[in-house]
Amino acid sequence: MYRAFSANEQFNATQDGRNDVPIYVGSGERSPFAKVVPKIAEGLRTRGFIHVESGMIPGGVHYLIEDQPETVAELIERYASRYLDRSR
Repeated sequence: MYRAFSANEQFNATQDGRNDVPIYVGSGERSPFAKVVPKIAEGLRTRGFIHVESGMIPGGVHYLIEDQPETVAELIERYASRYLDRSR
């Protein structure tokens, strides 16, 4: 996986068309990645993703499904339902 990073970077640099796929970029509030979540979300927006939201999962660390399963399920239901209702 790590060997592919440079190839992924080159490929991703060429991808800049509009993308309507909704994305929620989240992290546990105590995760070492928490500080980069806003940067990741902004990077997606600059690449054409128009439905990007980000946030922190209270009490979460790195393995969010194990740390906060109810909160993750609520996030999935809340954000997915916004887009399921539009497609009907």
